[in-house]
Amino acid sequence: MTLVSALLLLLLGSFASYSLLSFLLGQNSKILVPDRPNSRSLHSQVVPKGGGLVIIVATASLIGIYGAMYQSIAVTHVMIASLVGGIAVLGWFDDRHSLRIRTRIIVQIAIACAMVYLLAPFQGINISGYRFEQPDWLLFVGLVVWIVWMTNLFNFMDGIDGLVATQSTIAAIVLASWFHQAGAPELVSLNLALAGALAGFSILNWRPARVFLGDIGSLTLGIYFAVIGIIGWTVYRLPVEAFVLLYGVMLCDTSVTLAVRIFKGERWWEAHSSHFYQRLVGLGYNHAQVTSLTLVITLCLSIFGSFVIHNVGPGWLWMTLGLITLAICVLAVLEKERTYLNKNEEQ
Repeated sequence: MTLVSALLLLLLGSFASYSLLSFLLGQNSKILVPDRPNSRSLHSQVVPKGGGLVIIVATASLIGIYGAMYQSIAVTHVMIASLVGGIAVLGWFDDRHSLRIRTRIIVQIAIACAMVYLLAPFQGINISGYRFEQPDWLLFVGLVVWIVWMTNLFNFMDGIDGLVATQSTIAAIVLASWFHQAGAPELVSLNLALAGALAGFSILNWRPARVFLGDIGSLTLGIYFAVIGIIGWTVYRLPVEAFVLLYGVMLCDTSVTLAVRIFKGERWWEAHSSHFYQRLVGLGYNHAQVTSLTLVITLCLSIFGSFVIHNVGPGWLWMTLGLITLAICVLAVLEKERTYLNKNEEQ
């Protein structure tokens, strides 16, 4: 793919999603449903949600047109679209009817199993330059857990203006460069179209947000990035640690928070407001500041991940630096919180 084609996909994706979403907002369309603040919300006004549908439509339309023009409708595109479609439907209903946790998880596990089955057979994965050949059943279970966890963690992190949208935009652009290196033009075009659609959405999702992703957006993005990771590991033999670094902010916040809640004996499966990004807002930082901070961290981690992809030094080195970076960020938030609480007690 030429640079001009890449820029065209980005610009058209941005224009399509921004224009369509602006039209829906202007018409007070019932396609978008009101998100009313509750005790855990970090916004104080009613904001329409469900904007993720526009991202899906814009990306799919652009890829369809691009593929028809260049006669390159790839099986990979069709397969990924069919795999994420089920989660998009689940998110659509959840936005409107607030489905029970058990119902959501059962559907997610079923879809994840179908995904892994369709993506099989697998030939192992690369970690730090070593090829690991796992028994099929063990890899199957591990990938199902990965898909379900990624699907939910994007939903968990979608709590402040711009965070998930900007994280996803950076991830899609970086993935496009990685798959270009791997010789997968169909995945390059897919990720560029998605990045463009996300960028257009992000304009309207930035503080103060005029629209939210909704579950249809966050769940679909989560499962997409999970599946694209599996394809990268198993088909193109890209190292696992590169993807872990790229998704590092999302993985770290949700995984550490979950581990702490389990350790404390809390009802970890219930909704809460103890994620690190939520705690930063509680400390007085606004949504734009927190989102910008996470964006800088992700840019740093994506550079480490790209070094892994391009074999610049051993993979374990960049993974270690990435973990140290995330650990410093976690400790900084905890220290800031401790200082804030001590100051309040003194007053």
